[in-house]
Amino acid sequence: MAEKGEILVDAEDVCQRYGAAILRRCRGILRDPSAAEDAAQEVFITLLTKGEQFRGEAEITTWVYRITTNHCLNVLRSERRRDAREQHPDVVNWLDVAPINPYEHLVSHGILTQILSSLDGRDQQIFIYRFVDDLGQEEIASLVGVTRRTVYKRLKKIEAIAEQRVREAAQ
Repeated sequence: MAEKGEILVDAEDVCQRYGAAILRRCRGILRDPSAAEDAAQEVFITLLTKGEQFRGEAEITTWVYRITTNHCLNVLRSERRRDAREQHPDVVNWLDVAPINPYEHLVSHGILTQILSSLDGRDQQIFIYRFVDDLGQEEIASLVGVTRRTVYKRLKKIEAIAEQRVREAAQ
């Protein structure tokens, strides 16, 4: 057992001391052996890169369990968001009218590429957060570091650009 204040930096030591416990914890929370192994690897990376943040205020095992638990809960949240996004009526409806032949797929991909390339970095982030990750304006504003009103205005601009690119492609 590590002493309070000891910094976890040795990868082999971390794996030997906490590997089995981390993997058990991940399996218990995620209930999927493959996802648990992936999560355990991510936890090891976190421990190795953030080992100096251990302040020794609690037992090191408590700190390791907290990092493991938080990571697994984040994985579950991400899965729920992805599942909700994939089952969203707009996505289901889009799949019904998605291009069937490869040429139409290439045209759609080309339009999307044109839209993204015509946006600056911040607008590209906003586009992805809104239309890929299905985040709300408040959440996007927080992630991008702007006001909700700015996100609203930029989304209007992005929608106008998208409509223009679609009209151009239709001609």
